[in-house]
Amino acid sequence: MLQSIVLSVCMFMLHTVAASGPQSYQKLDFTNVGFTGSYVDVNKFKDITNNESCTCEVGDRVWFSGKNAPLADYLSVHFRGPLKLKQFAFYTSPGFTVNNSRSSSDWNRLAYYESSSKTADNVTFLNHGGEASPCLGNALSYASSNGTGSASEATVLADGTLISSDQEYIIYSNVSCPKSGYDK
Repeated sequence: MLQSIVLSVCMFMLHTVAASGPQSYQKLDFTNVGFTGSYVDVNKFKDITNNESCTCEVGDRVWFSGKNAPLADYLSVHFRGPLKLKQFAFYTSPGFTVNNSRSSSDWNRLAYYESSSKTADNVTFLNHGGEASPCLGNALSYASSNGTGSASEATVLADGTLISSDQEYIIYSNVSCPKSGYDK
């Protein structure tokens, strides 16, 4: 499995939305960050091939906080159509604070995708095209160049790839995850 992209501070995405009209968006801004919260991590799955007896063992509550929480934790970026992704990047800054222009320096670009040149630096496209489990649904798999098919290895999306409203792909980094205790 692949390690999720770490969005430490800010994520900036350039893309064009394939809509019925000429409307496009040049960036997405995130609000409602910088709070304290928690989630319960999954420790172990049991009997995932049987929907009747499948169980999920949860671990301890994990707390997050900080100026950019929860975006400072491991994340994946999900894109659902209708959409043509032209460009994607994510940046981090150790000291950025929302609405403080003095903190807007020292940005580092950690991942980048550009469709026309097929540039893919530290991005891996996945989708839910893997083996099905009655308990967990379809496993993640590498996405093919059209974003919706499966591939046997990491593949860059083709230029002009359009996904419809019932389709989705996910961007992760190209760094392998540590062992999770569950493999197929």
